Amino acid sequence: MCLACPENTFSALIGAVGSDLCNRCSDGNAYSAAASTAEYACMCNAGYEEGGRVGAAVTCTPCPADTYATLADALCLACPEGTKGIPGSNSQLACKCLAGSYGSVAEGLPCTVCPDNALSSSSNNRLVSDCYCDADHGWVGLPTEECQRCAENQWPWVSNRYCSCNAGYYGARQDYAVCMPCPAHSSSNIATEMREGCRCLSNWYGNLSEPAAKCAACPENSQSSSAFSVADCACNAGYERIVESKGMPACRKCPKDAFSWTPSQCSCNAGFFLDTNATINASQPDPPSFVCGSCESGTYNQLHSQEGKSACVSCPANSSGYPHVISRSSILDCYCHLGFSRKDILTCSPCPPGTYGLLDTRAAAVGGRNWTQELANTNMSYPVFDTSRNVTDAQFVTTLGACASCPRNTSTAGSGSTSRDSCLPCDAHSVSLLWGPCLCNAGYSRNQSSAGCEACAAGTYKPLRSLEHALFSPCLPCAGNGTSGSGSTKCSCPRNTWGSGLSGVCTLCHLNALSSPPDNELADSCLCEAGFYGNGTQCTACPSNSTSLLGQARESWDCHCVGNFFLVFFNTSDGVMQSECTACPPASQSAPASVTEGNCSCIPGTYGDPSKRTKCTSCGANTNSTSGATSSAWCFCDDDSYGNLNSTKQCLRCPANSTRHKHANPRNSSISDCVCSKGYFGSAFLFACTLCPVGTFNPNAGAVEAGECLACPVGTFSQAGATASSDCVRADGSSSASCLLNGTCLSR
Repeated sequence: MCLACPENTFSALIGAVGSDLCNRCSDGNAYSAAASTAEYACMCNAGYEEGGRVGAAVTCTPCPADTYATLADALCLACPEGTKGIPGSNSQLACKCLAGSYGSVAEGLPCTVCPDNALSSSSNNRLVSDCYCDADHGWVGLPTEECQRCAENQWPWVSNRYCSCNAGYYGARQDYAVCMPCPAHSSSNIATEMREGCRCLSNWYGNLSEPAAKCAACPENSQSSSAFSVADCACNAGYERIVESKGMPACRKCPKDAFSWTPSQCSCNAGFFLDTNATINASQPDPPSFVCGSCESGTYNQLHSQEGKSACVSCPANSSGYPHVISRSSILDCYCHLGFSRKDILTCSPCPPGTYGLLDTRAAAVGGRNWTQELANTNMSYPVFDTSRNVTDAQFVTTLGACASCPRNTSTAGSGSTSRDSCLPCDAHSVSLLWGPCLCNAGYSRNQSSAGCEACAAGTYKPLRSLEHALFSPCLPCAGNGTSGSGSTKCSCPRNTWGSGLSGVCTLCHLNALSSPPDNELADSCLCEAGFYGNGTQCTACPSNSTSLLGQARESWDCHCVGNFFLVFFNTSDGVMQSECTACPPASQSAPASVTEGNCSCIPGTYGDPSKRTKCTSCGANTNSTSGATSSAWCFCDDDSYGNLNSTKQCLRCPANSTRHKHANPRNSSISDCVCSKGYFGSAFLFACTLCPVGTFNPNAGAVEAGECLACPVGTFSQAGATASSDCVRADGSSSASCLLNGTCLSR
């Protein structure tokens, strides 16, 4: 079955298969009928005109303003005279009359200019009634005639069709009616038509609907708003209505301590009550209608208009009333006693442990003191100010009472303390917060009979600091195999086991593994001991000539060579690389954990370089060298020898009782560099070193004369050849080390 190409498309192909072979008109503002066979069938839409063709393709251009085009029009046509239209208009009906005129092209109504002093919009101007008068103008008669300027005291308030009266005037709104002023002391809204629409001003009254009615002033001390009669005049606040002898209402000031809580009717204020037993002196000028009695100190009445003394309620327990306050109208006129504070508005509660009463709040504030800052500097911990009362220096300082916090780590013996002297230091092993009792630290507890915090006994624990609601929280026993020392905060498994100290389920560590409480809760807390490797659950001895530190070796390669051995890598017959610790060459040494033969060095008295496979050779008789000497140049004669190692290559012993001078070159010296040793004097070169005499000592080598031997302190003596003052002893054998050089040591 063959289907027609849709509208706005065409196809010149015969045998086309599929709608995708139907081509759209090249211009989006063109159209074609269904089943079109050529692009020449594409025509411009309404509101557009043809701008030419390129081949068969059409170009469509929107109609300019004030023109239009229908589907039947190839070109845009001008709107009728006196009308205008928007660009792209597709019908003559889109042409509208110009602003300032009226008519309808669609209805065949010609466009006509609005009457003088009248305008219209271009969007809503079908009839002459759609024309509206200019500002300060209105229609005269029907809105088809003329617009004239409004008369005096008029303005087109309601609409721009008619003039109406200004505020304060009244009169008809049509046909230029005269606007009449409202009566004296009255006014009206705009566009008021009748006299009765005038209303008396504030504080005046009168019903102006009557022809001759006027506005009269409200009585003294009263006020009104649009009152019709004197009864509508309400007494001012603080005044009550009375009837004078002439029958006219009047307003009189309320009696003392009373107010007009109900308009024009007085009653007693809060803090006072209607005293029905009071006697009123009727002979006094303007006697009051009633008497208000004051609530006594220690009571209050927070409601007005109450009758009888029973309306006054007593202050709460542990509180009193301010003697200097006259109007006791609130519970806040009651002060909490020293050591008490209002934790809630109705109750004075004792200052809790760790706090003390700062004020009993009886004295009035002294002018100039910054109470807010003064109280803030005392670490207030309980409610202090009633912020809704706007406390000032002229008022009482704090109506809620004040509890101040004891300094940190101090507290009181109980609640209700009245001075800072009640704050005592917490005992050992306890602390206090900003306020509250002293709380035992973790690992410590107190019982009902103990004076302080005692350490938890071995085998028990306490994990947390005590809480305020659990001051006497006990130490808990360790479960199962769990154990603890004194003052513990948790239980642990014993040494060389692992597990939960809390549950007491403990497991022995593997052979050659160790653990230390309290950090032995997991299996891997068991560590292989020194000389073994593994993960703690299985420990294996380190290979030969190697060792490890406690818990430091997980695998065999974590073991390190012992001293004087180094690590050697080699391949086995099956090609697997392994390592072993090999001894350093003879006469050499190395530090533990050496990894190459280069870490080996020759011992003192020898020289060589094991890293270069050079063996360590002895320096020779009477010689020495530092550790690690790599050549004979590092060898030197020992302290009691001399010689020239650069030439003779040997060292000879100095004569008996002599040594080489300390400044002589240890590699190039002669017998002349030998001097007598400590405790001797003379000439080593002449082989004549003599012991220092009895009773003397010589601490320095190189003495030549006997006079260089120093005498022992008086009262002491020494053997021949003494080398220090400590060799000088008293007759009882005690040392003279405490005697100063050449000083006198006295016998005991």
